[in-house]
Amino acid sequence: MTDQTKIFCTGLSRTGTTSLCHGLEMLEFKAKHFPIELFAQPHVINAPPFQAQLSRGIWKRLALYRELKAYRYHSYESAMQQFDVFADLPIPLYFRELHAVYPQAKFIHTTRDLDKWLSSMKWLLDTGREERGWSIGELADELHYAIYGCIKYDEPSLCAAYADHEANIHAYFSGIPDALLTINLDEGELSFERIAPFLNVATPDVLFPHSNSKD
Repeated sequence: MTDQTKIFCTGLSRTGTTSLCHGLEMLEFKAKHFPIELFAQPHVINAPPFQAQLSRGIWKRLALYRELKAYRYHSYESAMQQFDVFADLPIPLYFRELHAVYPQAKFIHTTRDLDKWLSSMKWLLDTGREERGWSIGELADELHYAIYGCIKYDEPSLCAAYADHEANIHAYFSGIPDALLTINLDEGELSFERIAPFLNVATPDVLFPHSNSKD
């Protein structure tokens, strides 16, 4: 693929983004899941620079500084050349900027029913990250807060974030419907039959993978 034909998943956490990456890899796309280094250097896509939003003591501030320094060693420009697909956080924060930089890109919006999403998010924010050994640190907390308004399970904040994101996605892409494919995980829409035609590739005669499921 060229730099102008990227695929971005605008789905929030726990909407099948890992499965989507695995499925697209079966279609011979190179996928990068959870590109947190973009959150550390959003200026590369003309987004506002990172600013910490959470209050923390001196030791946690130092930890955040070290994380930012480490992630900024990871060149996002290099990743953009190496990978075709980018999914999970922080992509949902930056879909407008990404579309401006890559106007020919395809966007896949994974979503799910609110009650099932909340149940899965409760697991993720309460125990899931520790159980699975996923990134838990100061920058990850900042990222969750930037998108969800919370770093631990808070149902009102999550409901508001979900509603705002759904509304923003569909309002933004309403004038360019060919750029967006919406997939509802809970309605069985995560399939090659839905995704392959959207990407103008052949539909394989195999089942779509389902990875990292929890609720």
